[in-house]
Amino acid sequence: MITPADIKLTTGETVRAPQIHVTGLVTSCNYLAAVLANSIVIQHQFRATLASFAATESNVKSKIGPTTPVTGIGTEAFSFSVPSGTRTVNSVVTLVGSLQSIFTGTCSMARVEALAVQGLSLLQPTTSTSTTTTLGPTPPSSAAG
Repeated sequence: MITPADIKLTTGETVRAPQIHVTGLVTSCNYLAAVLANSIVIQHQFRATLASFAATESNVKSKIGPTTPVTGIGTEAFSFSVPSGTRTVNSVVTLVGSLQSIFTGTCSMARVEALAVQGLSLLQPTTSTSTTTTLGPTPPSSAAG
């Protein structure tokens, strides 16, 4: 799990321990900052596929605007930005195995990308009861940050 100290080191933002919300196969970790606009949100969607990842990117392009491919993070990744008042909200969406993650903050895109790299590095390969290997936490109770 990404800690507030990890976020401070990577993004420069001082945040509290995450508020974790689980809805079906989606776990959201909201790291609130004293100035709410500086908060960090990390969301994990379990049982994602390449097709669902592509659908997410298509949805972002049609409703928000252009995306930018991101290399070196996960199996697939893209980023996008949304102006919000005087700030810009930056997001990186990744796919690793069957885990799609979204890392969001108002810090620079480079820092959000660094947070994504850090977050994905904390996901350890685990072996299920079958002979297949899955990446990351098991859905949804242990899927924090």
